[in-house]
Amino acid sequence: MPPRTGFGAALAAVEEEEKKAGEWEVTPSGMVVQKRDLDAAPPAAVVPTIRVKVKHGAVYHEIYISSQATFGKLEANIR
Repeated sequence: MPPRTGFGAALAAVEEEEKKAGEWEVTPSGMVVQKRDLDAAPPAAVVPTIRVKVKHGAVYHEIYISSQATFGKLEANIR
């Protein structure tokens, strides 16, 4: 097939950009990111749970919390 020139090349370029435009989205914070295809994504890995033992005075706490939890979440579980 010979290379396109003129109007045909411009039309092909516009069609290609329209295809690519569907691959991007804008987040609520204004960042432009690539769209995720939730159907094609593999299932998320299970996040392991860790055990935290805390002694405060005469009281012992044994808490099971996600390994990705923050210290703030840990503190909220202790209170």
